[in-house]
Amino acid sequence: MPREIEEPTLDEYGAEVHPAFGVAVVNNFTSGPPGATFFDSEIQHQHGVVLTVYRATRKRDLNTDWIHQNGRLPLIEIEMSQAQWGALVSAFGNGSGVPVTIRATETDHYVPDMPYAPRMATQVAETREAATRATEKVREAYDQLKDAATPKAKREAMSYLQAMINNLPSNLVFAEKQLVEHVETTVNKAKADIEAMVTNQARYLGIDPARVTAPLQLGGEVLDSDDENLEEHREHTEAAFDLAGKQQCKQAGRHIASTRHTADTCWAE
Repeated sequence: MPREIEEPTLDEYGAEVHPAFGVAVVNNFTSGPPGATFFDSEIQHQHGVVLTVYRATRKRDLNTDWIHQNGRLPLIEIEMSQAQWGALVSAFGNGSGVPVTIRATETDHYVPDMPYAPRMATQVAETREAATRATEKVREAYDQLKDAATPKAKREAMSYLQAMINNLPSNLVFAEKQLVEHVETTVNKAKADIEAMVTNQARYLGIDPARVTAPLQLGGEVLDSDDENLEEHREHTEAAFDLAGKQQCKQAGRHIASTRHTADTCWAE
């Protein structure tokens, strides 16, 4: 259905206004310790991206169109981690969308913050629950075998127990796969956030980001031993890490280590 066409009108300052006029502003921001909490992000962030959309006016003067935001309050303001911002600008056609954190809307100028609650604990709890359900069926089959009074009942109970034992590995595969995928996703998001921070700070310092991020690993080690300027490369990487925020890098590393440890502990139990 075609939209209704509406001509712009003039405000009291002689500028054109229209419901469809808008401007979008993107900025980086820094948050103090322990960092900002973003929707669908496992770590807290000291650096992020804020996207704000305002209504706009257009005024013709000196043979130029002058476009300004109309009003101090935004239509919507959203914040993202560096990794979420990268996914947003590159995820054309992603029907499910990229998770973002809403900070303000036209009707709610101060959206409440959310608690820091990593989803890893939920994933581990669900994995343990799946493992418990699977082993309970084996215990149930064993109890039937113990209570069997006749040879026929024992044979049937033994057959049922054997089936439950055979099915046990396959019953755990899905829960294990989900846990492993969650751990890998957490690690990859943290790496992406740290790499984006380092890249931005490298640009700020006038350093070629490719020389900083190409051999970068989570531990900050430079692995490209064939680089003739290895020492210079290392200095650039360390400088970028220093300005990007050592605390967030350390926090991400600790969270990744904790995530892997939790997963290992879950399966050990």
